[in-house]
Amino acid sequence: MVPVKLKCFRVLLVSCLFLSGCAGLQVKSSKEPVLPIPQSISVLPLIDDRLDKRKMPAEDIQSLIATVLYGLGYDVPETKQTNAKLKEKNTQSENLVTIDVKELCSVLGTEGVLKTTVYDFESAYKGFYRTDRLEMELIIYNNAGESVWKNRLVKHQNYVGGLLGSAVPTSISGWIRLEAFQGLPRGQKYKEHTSTRLRLEWIGR
Repeated sequence: MVPVKLKCFRVLLVSCLFLSGCAGLQVKSSKEPVLPIPQSISVLPLIDDRLDKRKMPAEDIQSLIATVLYGLGYDVPETKQTNAKLKEKNTQSENLVTIDVKELCSVLGTEGVLKTTVYDFESAYKGFYRTDRLEMELIIYNNAGESVWKNRLVKHQNYVGGLLGSAVPTSISGWIRLEAFQGLPRGQKYKEHTSTRLRLEWIGR
């Protein structure tokens, strides 16, 4: 008769050996391969999907988004140039939701486009307090009309004071610079860029 303790030890030993063998096996991921990000991307005018249509510095935010994307190493046309081409084709920001992305890429001459939909925006003083709130979704499409990357930014902050006169409030500008493109790989030209070069090339944009 084999003692009960010895039987338990053998069972435990066999189990450990089996598990250690399984640990070396590679499980194939069911996740679909990620589509490549286009190198040249036009930043489209903001799509305003808010219920409250109070004034928003849409063009300034569009330009800021383009600046940040450029700093990540992508080829980004000036937003004034992008908007002028869209105006020539009589394309309004309201039509950007339904218009064919492949057609947009062809008109703008880039490999992809970035659509930004704003769902909430507020930047106002309430007594001594300032309220900044931003909710928007950014989606990059390639010239085949496929969505290759997206991010949703939801931020809200109340604080005392704030700077007057700036088109885009400091907090909202910071959110866009630091968090709007989370998870987006660096573009091919990222290593070539320096802070000095970025400042010089974007003066006057």
